[in-house]
Amino acid sequence: MTFGSGETQARGWPCRIKVAGQSEARRFQKDWAPTHVISIVSPGMPYRGPSGLEADRHLILTFEDDKGPLEPGGVRLDDVEAALRLAAGLPAEAALLVHSLQGVNRGPAVALGLLAAQIGPVAAAAALTPACTQGCNPSPRVVELFDTVLGQGGALTEACAKRFGGGLKTLRRRGAQEEERFGGVFDLGSGEDERALAAE
Repeated sequence: MTFGSGETQARGWPCRIKVAGQSEARRFQKDWAPTHVISIVSPGMPYRGPSGLEADRHLILTFEDDKGPLEPGGVRLDDVEAALRLAAGLPAEAALLVHSLQGVNRGPAVALGLLAAQIGPVAAAAALTPACTQGCNPSPRVVELFDTVLGQGGALTEACAKRFGGGLKTLRRRGAQEEERFGGVFDLGSGEDERALAAE
């Protein structure tokens, strides 16, 4: 199973989760078979992600990576609250796919916030890397807003900075360590097979 098994529930997260880029999410929708999708797109850009899901199973958020709540096109309180509402209502058998354009900044940041709401900031930061098909570098603006909405007093921002403050080599090393630590519970892999297929 590409999304991992229900054993993830034992760690406090109510379902299976995967974070990817838009082209991956579209190309592998049938193989991954997500039950719910959160799509993050840039303002003014066409949507080319997964399709065919019922409206209550597909949330589309529109904001830029590097802009805050007070800037045009920035992530807003409504975006964070909408994502949290969708995640809070997921059944145990759900498979949630979160994607942004590249699956590196915005998608991981949203997934981190959703995980933190359930299992806390430190555990969420540890669980994020194996959930991503790409090396992740969560958007600070998005993480900070989740931190505020969740009332975590800067703990989520700090946990994110500590774990993802390094470069790409650091992220890959940590990803390998976390996959080994979680013992395949997430069963998400590094995304190399998907990227190889996408390059064909």
